[in-house]
Amino acid sequence: MQKGERKITQTNWYVITGGPGSGKTTTVNLLKDMGYTTTIEHARHYIDTMRVKGKTVEEIRKNQIEFQLKILDMQIEEEQSHAPDEIIF
Repeated sequence: MQKGERKITQTNWYVITGGPGSGKTTTVNLLKDMGYTTTIEHARHYIDTMRVKGKTVEEIRKNQIEFQLKILDMQIEEEQSHAPDEIIF
């Protein structure tokens, strides 16, 4: 591997995606009820965490680069806590 290259790791992680109201949260909750490991939606969690600290959604999202980087940090931390062969939704 050369400098700057990144190793791609095969995982058993699945992303539930879709438009608003398409049933993503319902699907993830059903999978969780069936005993599967699930994770949170990090953008929503970050916003909720900052609102508890007294920030408005407008304040939180004002600096889009900072907003996206904070969410990315949360996502990376979450992913580092799971084994690649673990089935996760």
